Amino acid sequence: MISVQLTLTHLSGLKQNEREVFSSFPISIGRAPNSNVRLAANDTRASTRHAEVIQDGKNLILKDLKSTNGTYVSGRRIDQVKLVNGDVVEFGIGGPKLRFDFIAQEVPITVKDSPLVEPFIPPPPKSVPVRLKEASNPRIAPLAISPTMGDVITSSEKPTPDYISNSKNSTSRMLIEEREFPFRNRFKYVLFALGGLLLIASIVLLVKQILIWTVPSGLIGLFLVIMGWSCSRINITASAEGIHYQGILRSIAIRWDEVTELKAFRSRTRLLTDLVYVVRSRNNSTIVFSIEDYQDGLELANLIARRSRLAW
Repeated sequence: MISVQLTLTHLSGLKQNEREVFSSFPISIGRAPNSNVRLAANDTRASTRHAEVIQDGKNLILKDLKSTNGTYVSGRRIDQVKLVNGDVVEFGIGGPKLRFDFIAQEVPITVKDSPLVEPFIPPPPKSVPVRLKEASNPRIAPLAISPTMGDVITSSEKPTPDYISNSKNSTSRMLIEEREFPFRNRFKYVLFALGGLLLIASIVLLVKQILIWTVPSGLIGLFLVIMGWSCSRINITASAEGIHYQGILRSIAIRWDEVTELKAFRSRTRLLTDLVYVVRSRNNSTIVFSIEDYQDGLELANLIARRSRLAW
């Protein structure tokens, strides 16, 4: 029996420097959520179902699944090719690149795997009388001493390591750490500057006893400073539990298991933004954002798609 272990290294794209290992085939590659090798949702030069890898003895065959932008090996577009260890494949011109490293070896068929030989089942061990020895520490379970095996410590309650959590969401907490994506506000510094100037002007007017302009300039300056501070608080936080939007006037939190739809469309005006992303929940709560407005916006959109297991 021939076993092939394939290691895929993402050389470019939003999943750059990530590695994936496979030992069973075929392997589907694309942006679809059910792909074995799922490319990032925003790597749009790659197709939803782009290519697949099948095993042919000791060889691996890469097939293009009639993708829009094509599959390229060493700069040459292919429909089907036998991979060579270390090949770099580009999925669409300018799209994500993956390096294919694989090892093929023959695995001997063991007696257990052979259908002609029945596996040997050893008889159950004979019970051995055990006597209990009192432990010196009352917090430790008694010691079980076997006359043939020597001293063996058994405990009815095994300690749980500190890094293992018994909660339902322990796995997701280990996979996704809480991360904040701040809003790239284009006007907060202008608001802070104008508000600060008006506050300074109101103080100067107060000193010169020009009271008719002191109060209006002070109130407007304070209002602009508060608006700038409110704009600086806008952010989107992604955690193990869900996604949380903090705006100026409202705050929205959506759990990952409540996300029902991810939608992306082009803005009609395209003056301040191009693509608009919408996250919708079961109770019709929506979070709307644009990747241009947030730091690492592409990574935020990719993280939401991977965690909710939906496609934009």
